[in-house]
Amino acid sequence: MKSGMKSRMKRGMRRSVLAFMLALLAQPGMAQPKTTGSDIPEQSRILSLNMCTDQLLVDLVPRSRIVGLSPYARDAQHSWARDRIDPALVMSGTAEEALRLRPDLVVMGLYDKPATRALVETHGLRVADFDDVKTIDEARAQIHRFGVLTNSEVAAAARIAEIGRASCRERVYACV
Repeated sequence: MKSGMKSRMKRGMRRSVLAFMLALLAQPGMAQPKTTGSDIPEQSRILSLNMCTDQLLVDLVPRSRIVGLSPYARDAQHSWARDRIDPALVMSGTAEEALRLRPDLVVMGLYDKPATRALVETHGLRVADFDDVKTIDEARAQIHRFGVLTNSEVAAAARIAEIGRASCRERVYACV
């Protein structure tokens, strides 16, 4: 087998495994007791301006703490969490909206609009950026960081453990 074909097969397998791990995030979240570890209040109000952070927020944080989600949160083609999202939470995703809502934390993608980030930060709102993940380890690290920042460490740890269990099952299936 040519090395180019092997490389494409490996990439395809990695993508399949990563897609499988991320599909686990679609499973209903677990009860989320109060946790500590972040410098934002335990009952902080959180706004997401990115579809990926929307999904983490919906999965790990109680609905009562979510003040808004990006316009892509209910995207039928891309959001696995679309059926779990209250349409009333979907916002236009502008900096002006973030300023009006005054959340304790704004979560967004690293590559989202720089002008939005700058305006939100200039007005004193705390922003946490999240990069795209390319590996299962990166996904675990990002879920952990998100849990710490949102005072949802217990829910994040549970999700990471589910990914670990699924990863073990996937390795067994790949060898059969």
